[in-house]
Amino acid sequence: MKRTTVLVLIFILFITLFHGIEQTKDNTAYAQGVTQGEITASSLFVRADASPTAKIIGGFSKGAKVEIHETKNSWYKVRFNNGWGYIHSGYVKTAAAASNQSSSLGTGEITASSLNIRSAASTSASITGSVKRGAKVELLEKKGEWYKIKSGSREGFVHGSYVKVSGNADSSSKKAEGSSNVTKGEITASSLNVRSSASTSASIISSLKRGATVDLHEKSGNWYKIKVGNTWGYIHDSYVKTAGSGSANTAPAESSKTTTGEVTASSLNVRAEASTSAKITGSLTRGTRVEIHEKNNNWYTIKTNGSWGYVHASYVREVSANAGTTGSGTGSLSGKTIFLDPGHGGKDPGAVAGNVYEKTITLSLSHKIKQKLEAEGARVVMSRADDRFISIGNRVTQANQSGANLFISVHTNAFPNAAASGAEVLYSAAGKHPNDSRMLALELQSAIANGMNFRNRGTVNRSLQVLTGPNMPAVLIEPGFITNSGDLAKLVNEQDKLAGEVVKGLKNYYK
Repeated sequence: MKRTTVLVLIFILFITLFHGIEQTKDNTAYAQGVTQGEITASSLFVRADASPTAKIIGGFSKGAKVEIHETKNSWYKVRFNNGWGYIHSGYVKTAAAASNQSSSLGTGEITASSLNIRSAASTSASITGSVKRGAKVELLEKKGEWYKIKSGSREGFVHGSYVKVSGNADSSSKKAEGSSNVTKGEITASSLNVRSSASTSASIISSLKRGATVDLHEKSGNWYKIKVGNTWGYIHDSYVKTAGSGSANTAPAESSKTTTGEVTASSLNVRAEASTSAKITGSLTRGTRVEIHEKNNNWYTIKTNGSWGYVHASYVREVSANAGTTGSGTGSLSGKTIFLDPGHGGKDPGAVAGNVYEKTITLSLSHKIKQKLEAEGARVVMSRADDRFISIGNRVTQANQSGANLFISVHTNAFPNAAASGAEVLYSAAGKHPNDSRMLALELQSAIANGMNFRNRGTVNRSLQVLTGPNMPAVLIEPGFITNSGDLAKLVNEQDKLAGEVVKGLKNYYK
């Protein structure tokens, strides 16, 4: 009896241990199926499904840790707020990738004639240098569509569309060409050019018709590498629908920060999805400002009045931080847009008198003019809002894209003889609106000279790019000489009064 009891106990113990081992195996298998990831974008959307047009249900900040449970095309399925969500894999660094990644991805060769190096992985980041076609650079890491590179002693970011990869990165992509990583794509354009490299300036080697299916071997920026016959070529991803996706683009441009857009159409539909067949959820009138959170093909994801929506990018103009808002005042300038151009800036100091720079006076004075114009209800756009260098051509381009009614370039005068003094306003008879420009110059000259008690040097007809290039009446004001002690004192110490006289001249022009 005792022997039987002992055998029964041993049997029960064996079953318990076996069950525990099996249970441990199950738990281990589950743990191995989950990968740890870290968000690399400053802000990354979480969507309800693995699609750039799926509903946004939340977001992660840079550095956030996530558990990746499965991969679906270019998307990761993750836990979010006790539920499931999807994030784009291009902005997630996985533990596996980190352990497999060497200190360098390999070597890249620049394919553009001149490629900007930027301080961050964004076209809005500052330019820190450039590299020429054919230059070899070390690829340190990949961040979305950007490579962090090392060129000489300089490190920075360049766009992947203009880098031909070799070394470690190239060998890994070659392995992928013959593996299960190759995906199917369907052409959505009526005719799509196949090019010799990942650039719109590359030679066309073939074309594909709508509905054609192709093997997508790898992706470089916004381009897919495909095989046409026995030749490699590249096609733009905007016109390719990949297997398992509902749209022609599987990789949304998740922006590192929001930008501001201004509606240019008289009435622009806001839609529930990035499609002209999607439900219309609202509309926006010309001049309305919106927050642009990401771009997917030709559509912007925007937030307006607290709600998400999509608008077609063709009818939205991105505006810089310099583009001021419409003034809160209800004065006589309500509805007008004035483009202010503070002269010089950055590496260009302008005229110098001792430790006083023209660029400093023009910027400070322009900000005061802006404040007073907005108090009168005007919308003000500035070519620069801080101390930076901007080319003359860029100033004119900004003005012509701003929708401004008037262009005013702000400068000071200078002359080797310190006795030279007084105010003058320049216009050009060769400009696009010579008569209006001259009338504007006369009104500003009268207000500034009389109001500030400057010597009246009159108006001057001069052919300068800032006067002939703008599509609106344009003037350049020089309210005093920085090289004259009396004028300089007013330019530095009486800017509020001077700004008021400029606004007075503008109001007189519109009477």
